[in-house]
Amino acid sequence: MPDLAPLKSPNAANRLVSLQNLCTLLPDLVNNILHLYVRAATFTADQLPQVAFSESTIRFAKLMAVIEKSHGTLDDAGLQAMVLNVENNSNTSLIPSQLAAFPSKADIAAVLLRALPTPAMDRLLDMKDRINILAGISSVLAKLGYHRKKAFILRELMIALLPALIQSRKDNAAEMGVHPAASLSSFDHISNIMDFEEIFGGNERSESGIQIFLTTMCEVYGVVLSPNPGLERIKLVVSDGDAPRPEDAEPISLDDSNSVANRAVNEALIRSFGDLGLKIDVLRSCINTCEALPDLRGVLRFSSALLKTVGSGVAPGSEGGDVPALPVEDQSRLFNSISRTTTAAKKLGLDDSEAEYWDEFLVRDIEVTRASSLMSPVSRGKSQLYATLPEGAQAKEGPFIYNPFVAKPSSAAAEPLLIAGEEAVFTVLCQNLYEFDMEIEWIKLDTTEVVVNYLAKNITIGPLRTHSVNIAGIPKSPGVLKIGGCIAKVKGCREKRFPIFRSQWKGLRETKVKTFCLPMAATTAERPVSTTSTSEQLTSQRLPSTKAPVAVAFAINVIESQPNMVVKAVSLSQSAIMLLEGEVQRFNITLCNVSSSTPVDLLLLTFNDSTSAILQSALSNKDLSPAEHYEVELASYRKEAFRWRRQTKDPEPVIAPGGELTLEIEVVGKPGLTYGAIFIDYGYLGVPKSQIKDNFYTRQVHIPITVTVNASVQLARNDFLPFTGDFAWLNQQRQLLGSNNSQRPSSDKRPRAPSRVSTAPQSRFQPLLERLGLGTQGSEHCLLLLDFHNAWPNPLSISVQVRERTTPQDPSLSDLWKRAYTVHELIQPGHTSRLVLLLPRIALSNPHAPIPSLRPSTKRQFILSTNKAYDHDSERSAREAFWLREEVLKLMRASWTEDATGRTGDIELRPLRLSPRMIDAIKLEEVGIELSISSDSSPSSSLSSSTASDDPTVRQLARSSFLVPTSAFLTLTTTLTNRLSHPITPLLRLQPSLRHQSYNVALDLGKKFAFNGALQQVLPTLAPGESKDVRMGVVWLCKGDFEIRACVEELKVWKGGEEKEGSADRGRKEEVGVDLEGLAERTERIVWWGREVCLVDVVDGGGRCDGLEAIGVFV
Repeated sequence: MPDLAPLKSPNAANRLVSLQNLCTLLPDLVNNILHLYVRAATFTADQLPQVAFSESTIRFAKLMAVIEKSHGTLDDAGLQAMVLNVENNSNTSLIPSQLAAFPSKADIAAVLLRALPTPAMDRLLDMKDRINILAGISSVLAKLGYHRKKAFILRELMIALLPALIQSRKDNAAEMGVHPAASLSSFDHISNIMDFEEIFGGNERSESGIQIFLTTMCEVYGVVLSPNPGLERIKLVVSDGDAPRPEDAEPISLDDSNSVANRAVNEALIRSFGDLGLKIDVLRSCINTCEALPDLRGVLRFSSALLKTVGSGVAPGSEGGDVPALPVEDQSRLFNSISRTTTAAKKLGLDDSEAEYWDEFLVRDIEVTRASSLMSPVSRGKSQLYATLPEGAQAKEGPFIYNPFVAKPSSAAAEPLLIAGEEAVFTVLCQNLYEFDMEIEWIKLDTTEVVVNYLAKNITIGPLRTHSVNIAGIPKSPGVLKIGGCIAKVKGCREKRFPIFRSQWKGLRETKVKTFCLPMAATTAERPVSTTSTSEQLTSQRLPSTKAPVAVAFAINVIESQPNMVVKAVSLSQSAIMLLEGEVQRFNITLCNVSSSTPVDLLLLTFNDSTSAILQSALSNKDLSPAEHYEVELASYRKEAFRWRRQTKDPEPVIAPGGELTLEIEVVGKPGLTYGAIFIDYGYLGVPKSQIKDNFYTRQVHIPITVTVNASVQLARNDFLPFTGDFAWLNQQRQLLGSNNSQRPSSDKRPRAPSRVSTAPQSRFQPLLERLGLGTQGSEHCLLLLDFHNAWPNPLSISVQVRERTTPQDPSLSDLWKRAYTVHELIQPGHTSRLVLLLPRIALSNPHAPIPSLRPSTKRQFILSTNKAYDHDSERSAREAFWLREEVLKLMRASWTEDATGRTGDIELRPLRLSPRMIDAIKLEEVGIELSISSDSSPSSSLSSSTASDDPTVRQLARSSFLVPTSAFLTLTTTLTNRLSHPITPLLRLQPSLRHQSYNVALDLGKKFAFNGALQQVLPTLAPGESKDVRMGVVWLCKGDFEIRACVEELKVWKGGEEKEGSADRGRKEEVGVDLEGLAERTERIVWWGREVCLVDVVDGGGRCDGLEAIGVFV
């Protein structure tokens, strides 16, 4: 028996040495073998078949690929990887000399590509042999990592496979006795054509079926593929040659917003690699292959992938997106093919055979709209509601009361609210980025928490446009309705969830990246990585980063049922009204609660008109003076055009379900008023207003009113003139003489000489002049001239009332208006009439007070000047004119009446303006100075001495005119009255002189006039409102015409800080602040002159005349 010991297996060391020697000799050995095969081809007898040459070349290349992957070595793991087609996971140590000696990947690929048959030999090859050769080359290229070369080989494989599939389909159809187009044989009939496990190298991704092959080829080309229809991920379960079982597939799941956003980012990264034309050709080949099988699911899948590939895959902005890179006819053909394939699959019982929709950004926005008959409820806070109002008071701020100065609402959209049991409409903005009409079978909102029924069906979206879809539904119960997107079913596609992507998004990759291959391709790190690096860090190093699109979700509150109120009737014809300026008219509005179960217990009105915008624009003008700002605020805030005529004592109106309520609205004719709007806020509280703790909700009814305001009577001009006080003094004289004569015996009464007053003809002013100085009538007046113009085409009668100033003894303002005198005048159309009025002169206690602000939306109390050229003197003058004008307007009111129709209205007197000359005529002196002369026998009062006594020494001819004899000892009385709001220390100066003489002659009184005392003297401090008499003995030594002037100079400048603490003036100064302090602080002293000069006519001492005769002579 021979010795078999030498044939036994060598030890492990000898085996490794042998394998290593084989690795060393293998490259040269392969080249020699292939060279011999090529040389043999030149001899016809020894020519090797192309199949044998290609298979040998593929095996040699595969062997060298395994050795190259093992770093130039060959061991047992490498042999198993080559023979058993498993992955080689051995950690062979790297020997640089061995790696450098072994051929590179490029050399191995060059050897492998020699297996490709030449065009001449390709025509002689059998289809099965050609497919096997291409599959083997593709498998080895995959092991070498040459995915692009593999892609080209797979494309050639697809071209070679397609005729075989078509022929197989025809053969199967012939066996079944049907037309080839109706053949439904599965693609497992061609499983004997090629070994897919051989194509994909037997790795973990290898699965059975043509779908895996087509999917892998698409991945190599960088084609974005959706999951297999009916599955979250394709899972073709094939066991023992059986077909895939549908029950093994995962159920349908709707992706959340994060998954959709991440998928969009991944697809954008994949789309950024590769050539678009190659991708389109590959997908067309896949579709043709699936149609040849026929594989309905594959047709749907790759048709959807082709539409996704040619699309932009972005969320475009307002400028629109890119046009798909496919002709319109091909796009329409694909969509129609998807629809027909889905219909055919359902007829065959394949209900889960539907395509995946190709645009993730179908839904761009969702908005809440309302039905036309309902108004959206608005949330209100307790601070916005007036629970109680005092009697006779009117609220001047808040959102429900007329106030054009309330802060404007925020520009942000109001929070939408839904009402349980009432229909609401959602508008879904959908996009179609393709050039064919897309049909949506149905779309509904993706909602939670609240049960709703929102669904829309049969929607068609035109090409390259956005389309608004209205989805109506009714919330069943109150709560929070959360909306995260829509669930839609496009024709031919499966049901899918679409998040809301409002913002523009485009998956841009970084310009500078280190990896330019497909992101899903497995690559190794280019440099050593620390052990603490995670897989996510490695991926971030290899893949370019991009920002994911932001999906929007929002929540809507669903509140309890609310009342619904409508306007049933308006008493105006066509909601229009015509007025004259100043006219007030009323109309009625009838409201009806159409709710079936909810009453209305909250009813609040607000108004708006065309003048509000104009006045608001005027308020924004920074160049207006404080007085002009006040006028604008007064016209907007205090003189509203619309008012609700309701008594404050009336209970809160309650409108029961189905009930009605009539409101009376008053409209005032204002210049510039062209339209108005009445906003009626209503709601249901269920509790008294004072018990509201949380927010409540109101709805609003809007009633537009068209207004036409025509001009009526307008104040054209005005003027103020000084008016003498002698008429008041004359009336006082008459009253005093009448009382004295009534007390005398009849025998002592002297017959009264006739005067021109009693004999003068009656005039329209005589009754008015006879009242001056009597009763509550003051003795200081000015003359007011008012020019009124009639702009109405009919005659109008005007009435102007003037009252006296308010005194502490007056019970109320209404009594003063009852005692006021009225002047009437009839003005013809287009004419202007002048009225002459007597107006009491006005004394201001604080003429420099700041002008108040009427705007409730601001916290300031006063209006300060914004003029850069701010001057204290001009500001004092402006404020004094403002307060005088306000006091004048308080003393007057005017109205007009159209006798033919009985229409009446008020005349606006605020256009009245004051000049410095007019101010001097109106204003009472801050320090009043009056001079009178009496005899030494009765020095208390010149008026009483000249009328009530029998001493005829001094006779008063007028209020400041006296007739005195020569050489008589008389008393000159100077009465000072402080009308200021602060005390003064006066310095009195008297200046007697001759009348009608030059200055130097008039003051030469050494032998003509004698006085006892000093003409200039300092007086004690005069308190506010206090009067003081200063007497001096005087004697006139010769007859003539004399005059006496008087002035008072402020001895010490008053400052607010010098007043004692707690005084009224100091408190007012602290309230006003810096502004008034700057105006009140003065450095110069003020001098006040007497308004009237005391006229003295001196006659010889023997002259006597009766008092009434003197009065008669004056008149």
